[in-house]
Amino acid sequence: MKGDLGSQGETSQESNSSIQQEKVVCLECGKALQLISHRHLATHGLTPRTYKCKHGLQLTQTLCTQELARRRETLAQSLLANGNGTRGS
Repeated sequence: MKGDLGSQGETSQESNSSIQQEKVVCLECGKALQLISHRHLATHGLTPRTYKCKHGLQLTQTLCTQELARRRETLAQSLLANGNGTRGS
């Protein structure tokens, strides 16, 4: 449920504030990263889905900085506009 407390006692609002413009803070270890990867989460015994559920994040929330998400979106739009957005030959 929205606004429920996670197992660590933080609110959804506090969890969402971990994703910032230039860093994303892992809510398990406190490390500041550009991207919380599958590999990083595996060190905590978590998958992206279990991490998001545990900390009250939406399942559609990306685990990267706002800046990195913006760059990825711009690149994707550019590739689609140029006809390079399809996989394969």
